[in-house]
Amino acid sequence: MAELANATDITFSRPPATASTWSRHAHLAFEPGNATTSVAPQGTDRVDGQVIRDAYVAVFAVTPGTYLHDAPNETTLAVPPNGTVRGIIDYRLALGNTTLANQSVGHRIDEVRLLVNETVIARTNGSHRPILEYNLTGRSAMLTLEANITAQVEGPLPRSNNTSGTNASVGNSTTSSAPSTGISEETITVRATRSVRVYRLDPLLRTVRYPDGDIGVAVAQIEPWQGYSFGEREHVRSVWRYYTASDGDWDQLIARNSTGTTTIDAPSRPVAVHAYPSEIGPQARPTGGSIDMVRTWGTRSAPPVLGTHILVDVVEQPYNTTWGIETRHETIGEQVTVSGVVRGVNTTLSVTDAEQTIRQSELSLRVLDHTDDGVRLLATLREAASGDPIFLGEYDRPPTGPITIPDREGSLTIAGQTVETNESGMAVVTVADSGAYSARYHPESWLTQDVAYTPATASTRWHPLMNPLEWLWLAVDALVWLAPLLLAVFAGRTLSRLFTGSRYS
Repeated sequence: MAELANATDITFSRPPATASTWSRHAHLAFEPGNATTSVAPQGTDRVDGQVIRDAYVAVFAVTPGTYLHDAPNETTLAVPPNGTVRGIIDYRLALGNTTLANQSVGHRIDEVRLLVNETVIARTNGSHRPILEYNLTGRSAMLTLEANITAQVEGPLPRSNNTSGTNASVGNSTTSSAPSTGISEETITVRATRSVRVYRLDPLLRTVRYPDGDIGVAVAQIEPWQGYSFGEREHVRSVWRYYTASDGDWDQLIARNSTGTTTIDAPSRPVAVHAYPSEIGPQARPTGGSIDMVRTWGTRSAPPVLGTHILVDVVEQPYNTTWGIETRHETIGEQVTVSGVVRGVNTTLSVTDAEQTIRQSELSLRVLDHTDDGVRLLATLREAASGDPIFLGEYDRPPTGPITIPDREGSLTIAGQTVETNESGMAVVTVADSGAYSARYHPESWLTQDVAYTPATASTRWHPLMNPLEWLWLAVDALVWLAPLLLAVFAGRTLSRLFTGSRYS
């Protein structure tokens, strides 16, 4: 395992639960500073007041959640509608001299709030490690952790030029002092914001029955999704695979006090799930008889660029985002479970019966006639059970009125030529050379037609000598060509007899 870990990162076929578990324990293990020291992850912007210094709030983790790497320079944090936000808050007091230290009455984190798009949805008592639950609507949201930090000192607040305003990470901050019975009070509000994508599953399920009794299943989901399953054994995976990684901003902590800063290796750090398009691509398990991957569809996207320290089988060429997957099964159960790329986001769809039936098609091919210019081949495409023709052309419709008969998108190839059948299900092509010919019917997907058919093939061959009449003409032609030679031989033999007979008479 050590050698494997050095060579590559361990990947998963589904979002693992270990990331949330690790982050939960790491959050509890975080050790804040004290009244004279503030401990923050590197790169964190801090707010200074007159007494309160190096104050901040940081989003430690949003769980469950998955970072989607679906395109170059695009990473999105996808979270379920319901989840948990864990934060870290710390600060210190500017008690740089003995007199001011003796004047300190108290300090505290008053309240922590969670806002969604600037609306407060949850509150909790002051804590260095706040935990708040959320419930989101819509497709995207701005999650904001906001906290009030208060310090009290005896007498007036010391004058300072260090009060800061708004900065990118912490957000708006305010300071105020309110003398009360000889005690001055300062309150600072710190903020940290995280943009998230609200992840939901809204899949569509279609099923069909093949002539041999197999069941076709197609599931489509516009959002990236993990795949679907039938019970414990049969699983269908999309292009997405997963790995876990810690947040690099929390690798080292910076402790600040009145005399300077100290770098500390973080004893614990948040871990997140990352989803990436894999070179393995969509897969069905188990393969070989019980389940077959028929096709996938989606949009083409440029491959994402992961960090140089991430060693996984990410795609290196444009890939299919796998909106939909179609598979074929010998049997299926009564339910299909569709799973998302965010852990815990699943939905179950009922399979009451096959929605439609794929009908057996029948294709024949024969030589219609031939001329000096070539051979005409006639293909006939019909439904096997009823004998009804399968028309692949465009229907003639009146200029107005509803369209009741859809055009078919299937195709028929005969001797390498793509043709359409007429309303009698027939098509004629002309070939120049003799030989063997084949025809193949490529039906459109059953997902796009109310009546769907199976593929079909047919073949025939033609050579001039295969026709009895051609043998007769060949004999006549041979006699015509051989007549002079035969006459010469006959004449020679006759003259030979004449001369030989007169010589010995």
